[in-house]
Amino acid sequence: MNHKMQRSSIPVVLTEGFRFFFLFSSMFGLLSISAWLISLYMEDGVFSFLTPKLAMAATGWHAHEMIYGYAVGVVSGFFLTAVPNWTKTEPAKAAYIATIGMVWLAGRLVMWWSDLLPAEFVATIDLVFLPPLLVRLIIQMRNNPQPHNLIFMGLLGLLWMSNLLCHLEWMGWADETAQTGLRVGLFTVGMMIFVLGGRVVPAFTRNALRRMEVSEDELPDTHPMANKLALLTTGMFTFALFFPVPESVLGILALLAAMANAWRFSGWKGLSILGHPILWSLHLGYTMLILAYAFYGLALLTGVAMESAALHILAIGAVGCMTLAIMSRASLGHTGRPLTVRPILGVAYLLVAVSALTRAVLPGLMPDSYDLWIYLSAGLWLAAFAIFVIAYFPILTRPRLQK
Repeated sequence: MNHKMQRSSIPVVLTEGFRFFFLFSSMFGLLSISAWLISLYMEDGVFSFLTPKLAMAATGWHAHEMIYGYAVGVVSGFFLTAVPNWTKTEPAKAAYIATIGMVWLAGRLVMWWSDLLPAEFVATIDLVFLPPLLVRLIIQMRNNPQPHNLIFMGLLGLLWMSNLLCHLEWMGWADETAQTGLRVGLFTVGMMIFVLGGRVVPAFTRNALRRMEVSEDELPDTHPMANKLALLTTGMFTFALFFPVPESVLGILALLAAMANAWRFSGWKGLSILGHPILWSLHLGYTMLILAYAFYGLALLTGVAMESAALHILAIGAVGCMTLAIMSRASLGHTGRPLTVRPILGVAYLLVAVSALTRAVLPGLMPDSYDLWIYLSAGLWLAAFAIFVIAYFPILTRPRLQK
């Protein structure tokens, strides 16, 4: 089969939102984790030039940048590509992608050098990214205002508000709001995975099984009550994080969300597509989401698990696995390539999942080797994202293939 490449004077990486944000977000995922390790363990070593100059604790910067830098970047690339398809409207032009992309990058730079800049300036640059993106997406949504799509706009607004809570404390305008902002932001991204996963995981699995000529009774199915209970419990838990709710209530809501999502997930036939990494990676990401809610509930109610374990299962496992899976699939589909990934990408998906479990479980079981588990978890993440960047750099920077 012959393919002909499109030609354009515009840099290819600026022609579509997913290209810029998937590429630079995944590269930032490599850089930020490397810098965080250096700031913790090698600040005075040969790599000290890579140490960010931070006005906040390194752990706070690390959490903030993985949520509002990496995850928000991937989410932005996805919506800049998906919303025009949902609404049959014109996609963003290169000038817009370049502008909004530079604003996102500026946010990462001011956070990196936050100790050298006024806190108000850092907050302004970091917070200015989401509002114009949200306005653009909402205007496009007016062309086809489907409630199941509009919910994403509310979640983007919630992300901006939770980011504001972080900066209010760092500016000295409020007390003890940064941790709330980080938790709400992370679980809001988890809510996005819940909503999007409920749509794409069973749908993509169903399409693949139909191509395999599987009988209708063997196709993915979601019980309507499971959907309703999962939406109710997951939404209530995420919303409750904004308020001084007793930990026992939060713990119960988290466990209910875990059980409802497990019921929802049980009908999606994940074992039927184990030979297809581009599909089982989506199932793996959703499994990590369920585990994160379960661990969080157990941490708050029983102390059997640690809260940090739940947060890292969500951040590394659910967010890491699902974003890597979505970036892999969307990049192939929107560049005219077959929806199959090389086996090495399957290794990358597994590395992220093992990274999450290593960081969440092993420090509690073997605390004397805490630093070792941090190094190992970070190394697995770096290896996974290095695989993705190397494999997808040519896909994201070259024109779409035309049959």
